[in-house]
Amino acid sequence: MLLLARHLMMVVLFLGAKPMQAQWDKNYFSAPLDIKLRLAGNFAEIRGSHFHSGLDFKTDSVEGKNVLATADGFIARIKVSAVGFGNAIYIQHPNGLTTVYGHLRRFNDFIDSLVYFEQSKKMKFELDWYPEDDLYKVSKGKVIGYSGNTGGSAGPHLHFEVRNTDTEKTINPRLFNFAIEDTIAPILSKLVVYDGNDVVDELKPRKDDVGYYIRDTLSVTPRPGFGFEALDKMNNTYNSMGIYNVLFTIDGNIVWQNRLDSFDFDETRYVNAYIDYSRDYFRNITTERLYRMPNNGFSTMKSNSTERKVYLNSKEVHKAVLVLEDEAGNKSVLTFYFVANNLKIKKVAMQGSKTFLPYSKPYKFQNGEVIFQLNENALFDNIYLQYHKSKREKKLVSPVYHFNDASYPLNKSASISIRVNGISKQLQPKLVMMRMNKDGSFAYIGGTLNKNYFVATSKTLGAFALAVDTVAPTIKQLFKSDSIISNSDTLKFRYAEDISGIDNYSLTNNEAKLIVKHDAKYKMLYIETKYLLAAENKLTLRVEDNRNNVATYTVTVYRRQE
Repeated sequence: MLLLARHLMMVVLFLGAKPMQAQWDKNYFSAPLDIKLRLAGNFAEIRGSHFHSGLDFKTDSVEGKNVLATADGFIARIKVSAVGFGNAIYIQHPNGLTTVYGHLRRFNDFIDSLVYFEQSKKMKFELDWYPEDDLYKVSKGKVIGYSGNTGGSAGPHLHFEVRNTDTEKTINPRLFNFAIEDTIAPILSKLVVYDGNDVVDELKPRKDDVGYYIRDTLSVTPRPGFGFEALDKMNNTYNSMGIYNVLFTIDGNIVWQNRLDSFDFDETRYVNAYIDYSRDYFRNITTERLYRMPNNGFSTMKSNSTERKVYLNSKEVHKAVLVLEDEAGNKSVLTFYFVANNLKIKKVAMQGSKTFLPYSKPYKFQNGEVIFQLNENALFDNIYLQYHKSKREKKLVSPVYHFNDASYPLNKSASISIRVNGISKQLQPKLVMMRMNKDGSFAYIGGTLNKNYFVATSKTLGAFALAVDTVAPTIKQLFKSDSIISNSDTLKFRYAEDISGIDNYSLTNNEAKLIVKHDAKYKMLYIETKYLLAAENKLTLRVEDNRNNVATYTVTVYRRQE
């Protein structure tokens, strides 16, 4: 009976937290694919340093599935990019919503011709085009393109979004009645206990017929924090999803809730304060907090004053309940008990001098070699900043300047300025700033020369140094030089760039410019041979990196006359 009462109490609690009551008809949209709908990713799941802004629909691990307009409307935007959503189309609907279809292999023939015409105006592959309102209408259920793997996609699928047209806030598409089978409740793997932001305990919950539980009463510090590790599974897919709705109560009081119905794109970096970023950085484990970092302004998170309450009575046992729910209403419940004691937590001491930084205050460090600056509210929480310098490493042209490490995320980017000492005027235009990875290697973060300093920004703390990029990209053709091509062929080139990445690329055919397409994740440039008119085609590809190092490659191909 006690177990049943515990379960009924949770149902009542959840009924008090209703989902977003949208003013839109939940049956307004039809399916964006004409195959069984299965998900590879859900709305607002944690993706690196952002929340996922839509649904990822599986396409049977292949490209070329029909992508359908989910409602009547008109084309409001078309974007073509080597990164991000790749080939993407935005459709505005009369009900005040816009739908987005990303990573398309290509658009339908009509839209494809419009895109090629717009690209031809500037002779540039990258396109971000807003046609005049209501100029190109689309009908519900009609094919607008074909699923693919373009842009930043990690495999064939359709990325689908619903946005509020006026505010551009992204809305959880699962709030609309798409036929997606889901009868599996979230799976809870761990409860994490904090003192401040330091992990003091990790527990694997047990499970019975009612829910999850921790067998023993936990002994915690007077001001504890909690977190959890969990994932959600769905029918007909092996992929793991994020948790849609989290409710956490202590002694019957709701102290934390996060329901992911909608969010603003400007908020998405708050994910770095929502998760335990340091734990994710060092151990590749996603732990979601059940308390708010001081400078976490993510609008979906609701908390109250008891979220990090100080429990002074060490004899009182407190009851905590964590409820995890998916969009289909499947729930998992964890119940545990804790008592607050004056535990002494062993903390790792920081070596050397350190400076206390309040999260809300600006900060500037300057010593004649390096300038490090933070604007107000750049941090998510108060921290101790430790600075030291290490000697110059191979392939670098400056010492390495350490400001903690990259396990400290920032709400606003830091500015780092390194003095240019002993670097010739000839090499200064080739300078780049690098940030150390956790394996000790260095990655390019850009930057510009400003008088005697080279200046760049970083979204994390870390170790920074200067290098020079004097090496041009390399180009390799991925087709036979002596082959006879036809309209159905695609000529592909692969490039390699060691440090700064490519910035510009162009291709000429018999000295006439052609549009060359770009796939950044595969470092591929390619052309469609249907646009080659002559029998003999002398192709010259030019690739320039971010430090103006240029590579050119020339090859002659012959087209079959039909």
